Amino acid sequence: MMKRLLAALFFISNLAFATTFKPTSAERLVYESQAVVHAVFQGESYKMLPSGQVVTEGTFSVIRSAGLNPNEILNKNSFKVLYPGGMWHGIVYKVYGSPRFNAGEEVVLLLSKSAFGYSVHSLTAGKYKVIRERGNTPKLISSAFPNHDKFGELEFAKFNAILANRFGSGFDEGHSDKYIHTKQVVINPSNEYEEEAQRRKPASEEEKGPFNSNSTIWLAIIFGVMGAIFLRLVKREKKS
Repeated sequence: MMKRLLAALFFISNLAFATTFKPTSAERLVYESQAVVHAVFQGESYKMLPSGQVVTEGTFSVIRSAGLNPNEILNKNSFKVLYPGGMWHGIVYKVYGSPRFNAGEEVVLLLSKSAFGYSVHSLTAGKYKVIRERGNTPKLISSAFPNHDKFGELEFAKFNAILANRFGSGFDEGHSDKYIHTKQVVINPSNEYEEEAQRRKPASEEEKGPFNSNSTIWLAIIFGVMGAIFLRLVKREKKS
């Protein structure tokens, strides 16, 4: 009985963490994020947050950024970004939809900030691969839906214009890159985003978790119910 119950709890927990991504424009994702970095992945390590959540801490070399204060990048070759899941004491904590990186991979990351630091916004949807082809300007490929006709691919210059609309300026020029073209492209965000930007208010960092999402609330409810069921079954088994 107990083994079957534990197996069921394990299966339900995997379903609860499974993530389904709805194709979303880069414009919407940028407006939802708090900062953006163009960087190269260097490596990763694992740790447990004070909240008890196991996370992976990726280390990146920052090429350019938007929305970050200069004092937030103390070492441009060691910028830390969190994403859920990892390994702790030999146990693998897998979170479906969490971004993955390869050594030396060049990416653009959309970031959210919490009391624990910066994390990748919307998991894999907040990661864009930078693709360079000889004779062409670099382009961004969505990691969440790379084959989507509308949102799968984006010109770097167009993305930079979205950043300018969101943060007041595009990628800063602190670190030059001869391959990155920053010619001005005018993009008029829809009224939806204009209204969102106008009514946006800074949130308390203490109120935000490392991976801000409504799904976190539902996960807490699900696991609370699962815990209550587990305790009730244990009591019944002891009585019998």
